[in-house]
Amino acid sequence: MEGNDMDENKETPVEETEAAIDDDFADTKAVEEAKKREEKKKEEEAAKAEEEQELEERDDQPDPFPEQDSYEYKDLTLDEIEKARKDFYSSYKKVNRWKVALSIVGLAIIVLFWILPNVLHWGGENSMVPMMVSLGVAAGVLVALGVMSYVTRKSNDKKIKAYFTILYAKLNAYLFSGLPVGEIQGGADSKITKEEFQANGMYPKVLSIGSRDNITFSYRDMDCSLADCAAQKDAGKAMQTVFVGKYLRTANSFHGSENGLVLYFRGNKRALPPESLPNLNLLEKNKAYAIYGDPADKKFITPKIRTLLKGIHTNKVLVDVAIAIKPGKTYFALGYEDSLMVLPMQRPFNPGPTQEYKEELAFFLELAYAFYQKKGEQGEAEQE
Repeated sequence: MEGNDMDENKETPVEETEAAIDDDFADTKAVEEAKKREEKKKEEEAAKAEEEQELEERDDQPDPFPEQDSYEYKDLTLDEIEKARKDFYSSYKKVNRWKVALSIVGLAIIVLFWILPNVLHWGGENSMVPMMVSLGVAAGVLVALGVMSYVTRKSNDKKIKAYFTILYAKLNAYLFSGLPVGEIQGGADSKITKEEFQANGMYPKVLSIGSRDNITFSYRDMDCSLADCAAQKDAGKAMQTVFVGKYLRTANSFHGSENGLVLYFRGNKRALPPESLPNLNLLEKNKAYAIYGDPADKKFITPKIRTLLKGIHTNKVLVDVAIAIKPGKTYFALGYEDSLMVLPMQRPFNPGPTQEYKEELAFFLELAYAFYQKKGEQGEAEQE
């Protein structure tokens, strides 16, 4: 009997058995979760390595529009742009040549009137006349050179302004030809404010904005604005560029959260991703682009819009694309290389980047119109 009692006392209570099972289950679950985290980490590292490899391959691609000494202009407007450049640069060089020539003559006069009075002993030996004459002539020449520099600078500024006005008028005429665009207002001198740029929410630390050719227009019945733009932030010792490209703003039919959605298409290693991306909620990412925002707003990206998004391809000139969809307005920050953004002056006008941009602008306006249309007008259900 005592032996039986001892055996009974050795039996594990039900509570202890259940606790042991729970501990084993918890350990197993922890191991599985750790394994999942490790697998996810490996997948993320593999995806990052693949993305870096793609960027390397894009960087290795040859320049599709290399600089040449001359180009063939298949469109009359493009040819007129080159003629306007030649006229401007010829006049610009002529003014600068005169400036250099007169500067040399002025310096020669200063040297001459420093030497002659001393060699000829004007006023006799130990006289102050040579020095007074030399200083007087030098002062007069320097004043004359200063006035000439001011006049030529004003003249050149006026010529540059006139050239930019002609250039942008012809560029806009070429870019919008064949498109349902009307009511164009603005021009080369029109600029955007820092607030207009910060409204996209993607570059919160911007301190300085440089812009040109801020125009407003209608695309079908959609209000639009477009500008050449460069944005910088304070990086401590110096200003740092965070965006250079075309800044397109259009009306839309989005009525979601105030923060809206952000779509980002990364290009080559020269791309400048929006600074806000690390702080946004990542909804979806594939090889071409990523979508950030509130899950409830994702339904705004309809099947039609997804089909259009497949048509965005970054390249050597279009380095990246950032799209911010806010209630009532869509902001396109189209990052472009210098081959498009730097206006032609000394070198012949390279038409390649502009011809490519014309096609891309037409596409982005059509994409913007898909954001602008109501769901019923798109003829698609509000589902993915």
